Amino acid sequence: MAVAAVLAYHAEYRWASGGYLGVDLFFVLSGFLVTGLLISERGRSGTISLGRFWTRRIRRLVPAQVALVTVLVVFTALFHRQELYTLRGQVISTLTGTTNWYLIATENSYFSAIGRPPVLRHMWSLAIEMQFYLVWPVVFLLLAKRLGLSLKTLAITFLAGAVASAALLAVLAGWGDDPSTAYYSTFSRLSGLLLGAALALVWRPKKLGGAPIAGKARQMDQAGIAALVVVMAFFYLATDTGIGMYRIGFALFSLAAVVLVAVASHPTARLAGPHGFGHPLLEAIGVRSYGIYLWHWPVFAYTRPGIDLSWGQNPTFVLRLVITGVLSELCFRFVEQPWHRGDVNFTVIREWVTAQTDRPALRPAVAGVVGLVVVGSLVAMAVAPVTKDETVESIESGADLIESRRDTPPPTTNPVDPVATTTTVTVPVTEPGATTTIPRFGSDEEGPNVTAVGDSVMVGAAPALYERFGQRIYIDAEVARQAAQVADIVTALRDERGLGDVLLVHIGTNGTFTEEQIDDVVTAAQGTPVVFLTVRANRSWIDDVNETLARTVPTEPGAYLADWRSFTTDHGDWFRDDTVHLTTAGVTAYADYIHGTLTGQNPGE
Repeated sequence: MAVAAVLAYHAEYRWASGGYLGVDLFFVLSGFLVTGLLISERGRSGTISLGRFWTRRIRRLVPAQVALVTVLVVFTALFHRQELYTLRGQVISTLTGTTNWYLIATENSYFSAIGRPPVLRHMWSLAIEMQFYLVWPVVFLLLAKRLGLSLKTLAITFLAGAVASAALLAVLAGWGDDPSTAYYSTFSRLSGLLLGAALALVWRPKKLGGAPIAGKARQMDQAGIAALVVVMAFFYLATDTGIGMYRIGFALFSLAAVVLVAVASHPTARLAGPHGFGHPLLEAIGVRSYGIYLWHWPVFAYTRPGIDLSWGQNPTFVLRLVITGVLSELCFRFVEQPWHRGDVNFTVIREWVTAQTDRPALRPAVAGVVGLVVVGSLVAMAVAPVTKDETVESIESGADLIESRRDTPPPTTNPVDPVATTTTVTVPVTEPGATTTIPRFGSDEEGPNVTAVGDSVMVGAAPALYERFGQRIYIDAEVARQAAQVADIVTALRDERGLGDVLLVHIGTNGTFTEEQIDDVVTAAQGTPVVFLTVRANRSWIDDVNETLARTVPTEPGAYLADWRSFTTDHGDWFRDDTVHLTTAGVTAYADYIHGTLTGQNPGE
């Protein structure tokens, strides 16, 4: 369930908007299993061998990660050399189990990518797992020695830690537009792991068969079905940036996951049997889920529909599943299982290479070629020059320019009678057959004073907007900006400097834009006309955003809709490979379109 949800989410299916919570389901399961192992070992021997525990974890996790990194380095060196520099930091953080902190330090958003997303970004969750495996046995031993094995005391301690982590998640998510730091941080993501650990204290599957709870199969199935409904509802309805998820949603989901884990490990519940979670197909996927998770994201990152491939979303998803399935199965059979069982070590590898065969030179030659390719790729990555994607450079240039103009004097509002001077521009909108009439803002002699609020698209276009409007535009735009923050931003700008003649809003590239959020923006403008732009990108929620804008904006007094998406229909050359950000010609067209729309000229002229 966990890995399937994550795959659907990363495929950007709208019906799996909460699929990222599959990671949290796995956190609960992992906390439960690992703590159960520690309890069992301490019960048998009176202590815990940290060395043996860590060795088992390393053999289980690290060989597959090394295989993934090796393949990626070679693949990138052969086919995407310009990306070797950006891969270097990802490789180091992956092999050191610090990917989540690396992504925080480099300000890499989980929810918005400029260009190709980091191909090892998904390792953030495994980094948290590895950090947990490193520290948790020591913490557990200390707590057990100090508190004894009092289940009640330990459980309360674990639950208190889970509550503290959930509170930290809510606090961090409230800072800024992008909740990526809250999402990545080890300390704010411990709730699921600790809830699973608390469950392990009171729920010992091997001892349940003789306990009274074994006769409660029907009640357990009922609880499991209810929890399953809750989990599936979260997978379907949850959003990855909604503040409500961070305040309470993650915690509620983890509690439902605790119930699912308990039911799945119950000795007599039908939901845990061969017709439920124990179905052979589900079991086969489950034992391979680690490898599937490892390999799926790089495959997805290099097979973006409409960008890397001309195919649509569904056929691309099928291809992704096939490639992921093949790679993960090979990894499972030849890397994960042998290393986990202890069948493979460096002595075995050496003996295989030097074994006598009918072709004695073949194996050493193959090993030598593979070794040369791997070493050559590693060297190429190590010496790769600093390179920046053109999209990144344009975004950084725009951001620097916006920052340099933070102290622009407050705008004045041109004292113009809107009835006497208004001309109209008719712009097609997403809804078939609908039109919107946009008044001319400002005076005949001067263009309007504009306050513009947007995301990375507007950041990249900032130089052209400043060139077109001069001192008459104030831009407040940031990478990965979400719709939920816009109303507060507008309120702050209105109170600090005023909004001028018109407020321009271009939001929706990074997530949904709801009717309530649109209404909040118009309310925050307090009578200043608001022009919303439709959005264009090859992302699953874009149609929803544009449909919501087309349906809602015409009903809002003083709000107008300019259909940038339709205007760009025949101009794919204005967009970079990610289908979101603008080329040099695109930023010029963008600025001209906005200027023409707001001044009553034909857009783009």
